[in-house]
Amino acid sequence: MEGSALIHMLDYPDSGLPYPMFFNGEELPGWSSQWHLCSLGDLLNDFVDDPGKGWDEFIGYQHIWHLQCRIDHVGSIDSEDPTIFQVCAQEVLRVMLLNRDHVTRSIERKGTNNMSGDEIFIQIVIGIARMLELCARDRCAFWTSGYEEDRTRVLNWMRWTALPPGDSAYCEAPHLAKRRSEQIGRVKSQLSDLRTVAQTGSLEKRLQQIISQLPDHH
Repeated sequence: MEGSALIHMLDYPDSGLPYPMFFNGEELPGWSSQWHLCSLGDLLNDFVDDPGKGWDEFIGYQHIWHLQCRIDHVGSIDSEDPTIFQVCAQEVLRVMLLNRDHVTRSIERKGTNNMSGDEIFIQIVIGIARMLELCARDRCAFWTSGYEEDRTRVLNWMRWTALPPGDSAYCEAPHLAKRRSEQIGRVKSQLSDLRTVAQTGSLEKRLQQIISQLPDHH
Protein backbone atom coordinates (compact mmCIF):
# COMPACT_ATOMS: atom_id res chain seq x y z
CA MET A 1 0.00 0.00 0.00
CA GLU A 2 1.62 3.21 -1.16
CA GLY A 3 2.44 5.62 1.65
CA SER A 4 1.47 3.16 4.35
CA ALA A 5 4.88 3.11 6.09
CA LEU A 6 4.85 4.53 9.59
CA ILE A 7 7.97 6.54 8.87
CA HIS A 8 8.16 8.51 5.64
CA MET A 9 11.54 9.43 4.20
CA LEU A 10 11.34 13.20 4.03
CA ASP A 11 13.89 15.73 5.18
CA TYR A 12 13.02 17.40 8.48
CA PRO A 13 15.88 19.79 9.34
CA ASP A 14 16.13 20.99 12.93
CA SER A 15 15.81 24.54 11.66
CA GLY A 16 12.13 23.84 11.01
CA LEU A 17 11.33 22.88 14.61
CA PRO A 18 8.71 22.93 15.91
CA TYR A 19 6.91 21.67 12.80
CA PRO A 20 3.13 22.07 12.46
CA MET A 21 1.25 19.30 14.23
CA PHE A 22 -1.52 17.38 12.52
CA PHE A 23 -4.02 15.80 14.92
CA ASN A 24 -6.76 13.76 13.27
CA GLY A 25 -5.91 15.67 10.12
CA GLU A 26 -6.29 19.17 11.58
CA GLU A 27 -3.27 21.45 11.71
CA LEU A 28 -2.32 22.73 15.15
CA PRO A 29 0.51 25.06 16.19
CA GLY A 30 3.84 23.26 16.44
CA TRP A 31 4.15 24.10 20.14
CA SER A 32 1.02 22.02 20.81
CA SER A 33 3.12 18.86 20.85
CA GLN A 34 6.06 20.15 22.90
CA TRP A 35 4.96 18.71 26.24
CA HIS A 36 8.56 17.85 27.12
CA LEU A 37 9.24 21.56 27.67
CA CYS A 38 6.91 21.54 30.67
CA SER A 39 8.96 19.20 32.92
CA LEU A 40 5.83 17.20 33.65
CA GLY A 41 7.80 14.59 35.58
CA ASP A 42 8.43 17.19 38.29
CA LEU A 43 4.67 17.51 38.71
CA LEU A 44 3.71 13.85 38.34
CA ASN A 45 6.04 12.16 40.85
CA ASP A 46 8.56 11.53 38.07
CA PHE A 47 5.75 9.62 36.32
CA VAL A 48 5.34 7.15 39.21
CA ASP A 49 1.78 6.70 40.47
CA ASP A 50 0.88 7.29 44.09
CA PRO A 51 0.98 3.78 45.61
CA GLY A 52 -1.78 4.73 48.02
CA LYS A 53 -4.23 5.93 45.39
CA GLY A 54 -3.36 4.90 41.85
CA TRP A 55 -1.90 1.43 42.29
CA ASP A 56 -5.04 -0.35 41.02
CA GLU A 57 -5.82 1.98 38.10
CA PHE A 58 -4.96 0.79 34.61
CA ILE A 59 -4.27 4.25 33.17
CA GLY A 60 -1.51 5.91 35.16
CA TYR A 61 1.35 8.35 34.97
CA GLN A 62 3.42 5.88 32.95
CA HIS A 63 0.90 6.27 30.14
CA ILE A 64 1.49 10.03 30.22
CA TRP A 65 5.25 9.44 30.00
CA HIS A 66 4.83 7.19 26.95
CA LEU A 67 2.46 9.66 25.34
CA GLN A 68 4.79 12.60 25.97
CA CYS A 69 7.62 10.64 24.33
CA ARG A 70 5.50 10.06 21.21
CA ILE A 71 3.40 13.20 20.88
CA ASP A 72 6.15 15.33 19.32
CA HIS A 73 7.47 12.83 16.76
CA VAL A 74 8.13 14.35 13.36
CA GLY A 75 7.35 12.45 10.16
CA SER A 76 6.01 9.29 11.83
CA ILE A 77 2.32 8.53 12.28
CA ASP A 78 1.27 7.57 15.79
CA SER A 79 -2.02 6.94 17.56
CA GLU A 80 -3.60 6.07 20.89
CA ASP A 81 -6.81 4.66 22.26
CA PRO A 82 -9.08 7.74 22.43
CA THR A 83 -10.08 7.23 26.08
CA ILE A 84 -6.50 6.68 27.21
CA PHE A 85 -5.52 9.79 25.26
CA GLN A 86 -8.29 11.80 26.91
CA VAL A 87 -7.32 10.71 30.44
CA CYS A 88 -3.65 11.52 29.85
CA ALA A 89 -4.17 14.82 28.02
CA GLN A 90 -6.65 16.07 30.61
CA GLU A 91 -4.20 15.24 33.41
CA VAL A 92 -1.44 17.12 31.58
CA LEU A 93 -3.79 20.07 31.16
CA ARG A 94 -4.79 19.95 34.83
CA VAL A 95 -1.24 19.96 36.21
CA MET A 96 -0.16 22.66 33.76
CA LEU A 97 -2.93 24.99 34.85
CA LEU A 98 -2.36 24.28 38.55
CA ASN A 99 1.39 24.89 38.19
CA ARG A 100 1.52 27.62 35.57
CA ASP A 101 4.48 29.51 37.03
CA HIS A 102 6.56 26.33 37.40
CA VAL A 103 5.75 25.21 33.85
CA THR A 104 6.42 28.65 32.36
CA ARG A 105 9.83 28.84 34.05
CA SER A 106 10.65 25.37 32.76
CA ILE A 107 9.77 26.39 29.21
CA GLU A 108 11.89 29.54 29.46
CA ARG A 109 14.92 27.60 30.76
CA LYS A 110 14.90 25.37 27.68
CA GLY A 111 15.02 28.15 25.08
CA THR A 112 12.10 28.80 22.78
CA ASN A 113 12.97 30.76 19.63
CA ASN A 114 12.57 34.19 21.20
CA MET A 115 9.01 33.48 22.31
CA SER A 116 8.01 34.06 25.91
CA GLY A 117 7.44 31.04 28.10
CA ASP A 118 3.90 32.20 28.84
CA GLU A 119 3.05 32.52 25.16
CA ILE A 120 4.22 28.97 24.50
CA PHE A 121 2.37 27.79 27.62
CA ILE A 122 -0.86 29.22 26.19
CA GLN A 123 -0.23 27.60 22.78
CA ILE A 124 0.30 24.21 24.39
CA VAL A 125 -2.91 24.58 26.42
CA ILE A 126 -4.89 25.65 23.36
CA GLY A 127 -3.42 22.75 21.38
CA ILE A 128 -4.26 20.14 24.02
CA ALA A 129 -7.79 21.47 24.35
CA ARG A 130 -8.30 21.17 20.59
CA MET A 131 -6.85 17.64 20.57
CA LEU A 132 -9.42 16.68 23.20
CA GLU A 133 -12.22 18.16 21.10
CA LEU A 134 -11.07 16.30 17.99
CA CYS A 135 -10.61 13.08 19.95
CA ALA A 136 -14.18 13.30 21.27
CA ARG A 137 -15.57 14.18 17.85
CA ASP A 138 -13.78 11.46 15.88
CA ARG A 139 -13.46 8.79 18.59
CA CYS A 140 -9.85 8.27 17.62
CA ALA A 141 -6.46 9.92 18.16
CA PHE A 142 -3.91 10.02 15.30
CA TRP A 143 -1.11 12.52 14.90
CA THR A 144 2.23 13.53 13.48
CA SER A 145 4.20 16.72 12.88
CA GLY A 146 5.75 17.79 9.63
CA TYR A 147 4.51 18.87 6.22
CA GLU A 148 1.20 18.94 4.38
CA GLU A 149 2.02 15.51 2.97
CA ASP A 150 2.13 14.22 6.53
CA ARG A 151 -1.40 15.51 7.15
CA THR A 152 -2.56 13.39 4.21
CA ARG A 153 -0.83 10.36 5.70
CA VAL A 154 -2.66 10.87 9.01
CA LEU A 155 -6.00 11.05 7.20
CA ASN A 156 -5.13 7.90 5.25
CA TRP A 157 -4.35 5.98 8.45
CA MET A 158 -7.63 7.12 9.97
CA ARG A 159 -9.49 5.91 6.88
CA TRP A 160 -7.67 2.55 6.70
CA THR A 161 -8.23 1.71 10.37
CA ALA A 162 -11.95 2.53 10.08
CA LEU A 163 -12.40 -0.21 7.45
CA PRO A 164 -13.62 -3.70 8.38
CA PRO A 165 -10.66 -5.92 9.37
CA GLY A 166 -11.34 -8.20 6.40
CA ASP A 167 -10.98 -5.37 3.89
CA SER A 168 -7.82 -5.56 1.78
CA ALA A 169 -7.04 -1.91 2.60
CA TYR A 170 -7.52 -2.31 6.36
CA CYS A 171 -4.56 -1.34 8.55
CA GLU A 172 -4.22 -1.69 12.29
CA ALA A 173 -3.74 1.54 14.22
CA PRO A 174 -0.03 2.21 14.86
CA HIS A 175 -0.29 1.97 18.65
CA LEU A 176 -2.01 -1.42 18.44
CA ALA A 177 0.56 -2.83 16.03
CA LYS A 178 3.43 -1.57 18.18
CA ARG A 179 1.99 -2.97 21.39
CA ARG A 180 1.32 -6.34 19.82
CA SER A 181 4.91 -6.47 18.59
CA GLU A 182 6.21 -5.52 22.05
CA GLN A 183 4.04 -8.14 23.73
CA ILE A 184 5.10 -10.90 21.35
CA GLY A 185 8.74 -9.99 21.89
CA ARG A 186 8.33 -10.06 25.64
CA VAL A 187 6.50 -13.39 25.62
CA LYS A 188 9.30 -14.96 23.59
CA SER A 189 11.99 -13.50 25.83
CA GLN A 190 10.25 -14.73 28.99
CA LEU A 191 9.77 -18.19 27.53
CA SER A 192 13.47 -18.35 26.65
CA ASP A 193 14.39 -17.34 30.20
CA LEU A 194 12.06 -19.95 31.69
CA ARG A 195 13.55 -22.69 29.55
CA THR A 196 17.04 -21.61 30.51
CA VAL A 197 16.10 -21.90 34.19
CA ALA A 198 14.65 -25.35 33.57
CA GLN A 199 17.84 -26.48 31.83
CA THR A 200 20.20 -25.41 34.62
CA GLY A 201 19.34 -28.47 36.67
CA SER A 202 18.23 -26.43 39.69
CA LEU A 203 14.64 -27.67 39.34
CA GLU A 204 13.37 -31.13 40.07
CA LYS A 205 12.40 -33.22 37.07
CA ARG A 206 8.65 -32.65 37.47
CA LEU A 207 9.04 -28.86 37.29
CA GLN A 208 11.49 -29.13 34.41
CA GLN A 209 8.89 -31.10 32.49
CA ILE A 210 6.18 -28.52 33.20
CA ILE A 211 8.39 -25.68 31.97
CA SER A 212 9.50 -27.60 28.88
CA GLN A 213 5.86 -28.11 27.88
CA LEU A 214 4.93 -24.41 27.96
CA PRO A 215 3.53 -23.48 24.53
CA ASP A 216 5.35 -21.31 22.04
CA HIS A 217 3.66 -18.08 21.03
CA HIS A 218 1.57 -18.31 17.85
